[in-house]
Amino acid sequence: MKNNYVRYNYLLRNIVLATIFINIFFRYKEYPKSLVIYLGLFICILVNDYIRHNLLLANMNKWFKISLIFSIISGAVLVYFLRGYTDVYLFIIIYEIVMFLEGYFLKLILAIQVSCVCYIFFFSNGRISDMLSKSFWVENSMDFLMIVLLIAFLIIFFLYTKVQIREKIRFRTLNMELNESYKTLQEYSQRIEKLTISEERNRVAQEIHDSLGHSLTGLIMHLDYLDKVVENDIGKTRDIIVKSQDIARHCMNDLRKAVFALKEDYISNGLRASLDELKINLTVNNEMDIDYEIELNLEKLSPNLKILFIEQLKKL
Repeated sequence: MKNNYVRYNYLLRNIVLATIFINIFFRYKEYPKSLVIYLGLFICILVNDYIRHNLLLANMNKWFKISLIFSIISGAVLVYFLRGYTDVYLFIIIYEIVMFLEGYFLKLILAIQVSCVCYIFFFSNGRISDMLSKSFWVENSMDFLMIVLLIAFLIIFFLYTKVQIREKIRFRTLNMELNESYKTLQEYSQRIEKLTISEERNRVAQEIHDSLGHSLTGLIMHLDYLDKVVENDIGKTRDIIVKSQDIARHCMNDLRKAVFALKEDYISNGLRASLDELKINLTVNNEMDIDYEIELNLEKLSPNLKILFIEQLKKL
């Protein structure tokens, strides 16, 4: 969209400048000397404008300002002697001054350009004695007021356009920065999630190692002792078997808790799906059939309560 505006702006500008060039040619084609002078001056203005727009506009250094001052002076001279369609060039310069300059230099150059426009339009054809007379101001007061209001309106419009363009650029820049920040935040969030999952798995693995390792060590010791006393002491054998069973059950509980902690999608499909899976696991043959009923409100329970419910069913 921005490129279209720039292209249309330069296209319209070039059409206006071409119209001025054609106007100068047809007005002075019968006067070769004047034609060469005025066309030569206008060509110098065109070359200066081309250099300013294509080579100096990006840097906005002192050469840009010098080029703009040259266009102001040469344009004022050309309009002073030619008038006609060349007057439009003065307003083109006002547009450039408002759009591209800032601060004190903007106010100074704009005041000079407006003064040139007012002088050329009202005082170029009169004598100084006429300008000092009351009748001159009475006759031309309305014309002078209207041209001043027109210039003021154009300046305000150009300033408003300048502010709008800056706001669009600022909004686009903030939007790009926001998108970059969002992407960065997403990357950090994914990294944190991966680190959290990795730390949780490491913690669960350590718990499995500590709890199951200790329990299995105790179970092995009991079984080794059982191998020595199984033929001599029936009472101790039975006690060791009971303790070994308790240790095995404790290991199974710890292992089940660890598996629940590691399984990320556990109970995520709903309580009914988990019960169906449990039913399939408990059905050892086709002769045994397990049936159950579930209230719909149970699906609204938290995942932790659902897991606890499934665990209690498995213990039955």
